[in-house]
Amino acid sequence: MKESVLLLCVVVFSFFSCNIFTPNKNSKTGSETMRNADSAALEALAPAPVSFDDSTWFTQAANANASVIALSTLAQQKSTSERIINFATMIVDDHEKENEKLEQLAFIKAINISVIKNDTTQKEWVDLNSKSGKAFDVTYIRYLLNWHSDAKDIFTDGSIHLQDPDLKNFADVMMSRIQVQQDSIISIASDLSK
Repeated sequence: MKESVLLLCVVVFSFFSCNIFTPNKNSKTGSETMRNADSAALEALAPAPVSFDDSTWFTQAANANASVIALSTLAQQKSTSERIINFATMIVDDHEKENEKLEQLAFIKAINISVIKNDTTQKEWVDLNSKSGKAFDVTYIRYLLNWHSDAKDIFTDGSIHLQDPDLKNFADVMMSRIQVQQDSIISIASDLSK
């Protein structure tokens, strides 16, 4: 046992005498190296900000999505048409999934969407809530058609003009979904007018 302790002392003394554990004046200390590594890691994890125009587009897209969810949630509660209720349920489900993607992109791109307020949606919601029966269904579909038409314009513009590749990809993917939903809305509107 004494031999092991003696051997360990000799090895440690040898390392110190050879300056293996003593940094030279040009080397960085362990804490300096860790700080530099932490800074590099934080820079790699930092949100990638987008241009003002891309951020404005994103806010419009998030606003349109939130508006459609609000109106469709009301339709789930107030419509007397099974077709409208089923359609509104599908719209809410689809747009809530889109909302999750929007929230992820907002976080990654450092876009603040928590302050979105849309007076148009509030007025439409109040108007829609005051209706019942077929008048409710017709008004809901009219509002939804308007919102999807606006969304189609927003996403077409984004697909063409966005600078950020992730946002541009999101706009491109959403274009086909918007068209499918808009076609369904037009079909329902046609049936309601009969």
